[in-house]
Amino acid sequence: MKDLTVANNLHNLAMELADEAFFARSKGLDELALEYFEKAFRAERDAANQVADTDLEPTRSVLHRSAATLALDCGLTREAEKLVAKALTGEPPFVIAEELRDLNEQVQFERHLRHQGIGLGADQLQMTFAGKAIKKGFAPRNEVMGRVAVFEKLVARTTSRILGKEFSERDAGPKQTGLFISTPQEASFSMTLQLGVGVDPRLPNFGDDRQIIDELMNCINLLQHQNIEKLRARIQDQAYFRNFIGLAKKIAPDGESISLVGLTSFRRGKESSVSFSLHQDQIPELPKPESVAPGIEVLDEKKTIVGNLLFADALQENQSVKLEVPVGNNWTVLVSEGDMEDVVRPYWGRKVLVDGFRVRKKRKLSNTLHLHSIRPAMKETIKVPEGSF
Repeated sequence: MKDLTVANNLHNLAMELADEAFFARSKGLDELALEYFEKAFRAERDAANQVADTDLEPTRSVLHRSAATLALDCGLTREAEKLVAKALTGEPPFVIAEELRDLNEQVQFERHLRHQGIGLGADQLQMTFAGKAIKKGFAPRNEVMGRVAVFEKLVARTTSRILGKEFSERDAGPKQTGLFISTPQEASFSMTLQLGVGVDPRLPNFGDDRQIIDELMNCINLLQHQNIEKLRARIQDQAYFRNFIGLAKKIAPDGESISLVGLTSFRRGKESSVSFSLHQDQIPELPKPESVAPGIEVLDEKKTIVGNLLFADALQENQSVKLEVPVGNNWTVLVSEGDMEDVVRPYWGRKVLVDGFRVRKKRKLSNTLHLHSIRPAMKETIKVPEGSF
């Protein structure tokens, strides 16, 4: 048996180098980041090799998984594939084995990009899906087309933001904004999307749709790496920022049916890609609003409510939705600008699960929350804390 102490020392070195790589990437120093990632990968691969011929679990599978992830960060797809395969030949714990299979889907996505010859135009983007629900050439319509529809909203909002338009719930973007969809392709499950925005002289420095695609790819990449500070600096308007986070959460993998959403574009003479593998529940939560309106105080107390969404009133000074609950009085939920039209209204008439902060109006508690998050109330999600109704 090889020395476990050597493996631990190599792993610690790899993690230190990876931290340096992520720091360099956050500063936009991509070449320096790649140097650190390559050094981290070599150290972690050597650590994995120390225990490769042992049955030391979960150490063996964890080190191989970590080395494979670092290999992907370096663009070493084949190395990542071999490490995942080696890890799965052992007896990894169930949870780690599932993570390795998810990682393998990401490896296959990267291989697809490098070997299939996509041939995208400057105004085109490829969207690729992988997960347990995806079969060769087939995918559940709701899982795929629902995300494409949300992505179309992101295109419209991004276009409006680039044009310097003030955020409006009722005016989502330029009238000509839209997507054209090609015939789905086999692989994981892929389709080519073409922007239908058209040339607009108000798009600074570009004058074409390229800037919109670049901006979307950059923002989703920042979210994937949870670089929220840099994302906030890029989307400074609070309403647009909330809207982006809300829509991105709908596109993100659920970790069950869909484990990866890949985006690919043709940029500066080469393909550029983002592997959006951050699960919906891993997306950082937005902070509690400090103030809403005079006489309304948002408390730290958080509640979860399950109910039917009766209507969404975006015409009031304080946007709100009503929840019809099975027991007791109905609830009013205040909604921040940026969340109503694209995030909340699609659930109108459906049973939903709402997380929110309790609100005090004129120093009195009432059945009012300030929306924090909203999602469909599936059967498995209706296990809510006591006192939620």
